[in-house]
Amino acid sequence: MEIKNKTTLSRNNTRTYYNFNFIRTTLPIFIAAVLLLALGIVGFILDNNRTFSIIAVCFAGGIPLIVVIMEFTMRRTLYRRINNFAEPAVYEYIFKEKEITINTVIDKMPSTQNFAYSVIYRIYESKSGIYIFTNKTAMAYICEKSGFASADDLAAAKQLLSAKMGSSFKQKKSS
Repeated sequence: MEIKNKTTLSRNNTRTYYNFNFIRTTLPIFIAAVLLLALGIVGFILDNNRTFSIIAVCFAGGIPLIVVIMEFTMRRTLYRRINNFAEPAVYEYIFKEKEITINTVIDKMPSTQNFAYSVIYRIYESKSGIYIFTNKTAMAYICEKSGFASADDLAAAKQLLSAKMGSSFKQKKSS
């Protein structure tokens, strides 16, 4: 059984993925850094030993906040570069029983990658797409739901991913 999907990378689906990934990964770290920074500032105000408080403010919130801002800036730059290809990148996903085959054409340069389900780190479903992460730090492959030939193909792909990935397939909660 093969289920096919064809996705053309665009600013819209890249932005949707960026927002999804920011909320999933960077936002919790950012919130924690801001809270630690606020706690450090309160400690600085209430503490008589100012030297210790300045160091605490820097390490508790300042450094993590700088790291988050740098990560945010690097990702934005990366996503802008993705959309600067002469022609949009086209991905064809073939969901098979043992693996996912991803055929890519970027600037008329084709490539093919096969990923066994056992080597895929995690797959997330969002409102508009399915994001395939090959490892914890990599960018995801964006598989638009609208790229399936029919709603039955989408349902079959989700069922296959759920069976093969188990708890590593994070489905969108039904509302």
